[in-house]
Amino acid sequence: MRLRSILLVAVAAAVLAVALAGVAAWVLTRPPTAAQSSLGLLKVSGYEKTGQLDEGGPSSNSESVGVYIGPVVAYSHVASIVDGPGVKVKVLRSPSAAVEFPGTIDIARGDAPGNCGLFVSVFRKAAQPYSWFGISQGQLQQVRAGQLAILLLTSVCGSG
Repeated sequence: MRLRSILLVAVAAAVLAVALAGVAAWVLTRPPTAAQSSLGLLKVSGYEKTGQLDEGGPSSNSESVGVYIGPVVAYSHVASIVDGPGVKVKVLRSPSAAVEFPGTIDIARGDAPGNCGLFVSVFRKAAQPYSWFGISQGQLQQVRAGQLAILLLTSVCGSG
């Protein structure tokens, strides 16, 4: 009886291992969403990409947000540092508090690669960063001191 119990546990563990391996393979091999592909083509001159947040799936609307840290620039210059195929950036006349990510200010909109929409936000110095920003404590201190800035570029693809 004891041997039978051990065999059942071993079989269950093997089945679970195979199932987990299948899920891992699916996650690692699924194609990027349109927004992920679009965001991958965006470049921000003089800035380092430190984080990314992705939402949506291949058959639906998708959204991908990149976090970039670099020198402080005037909002009016943002259009000159964001680049990529088909990218057009229009700085907003009056920046407004971002609804999607509290602690950020929407400063520009436009077109991203792949016929996607582009939204550019700046992180407020005093706000609490999200964990997916991928910034260090030292970088955050420089942001708070006004020595560095954090830009969020959001590529939105699909209808809706």
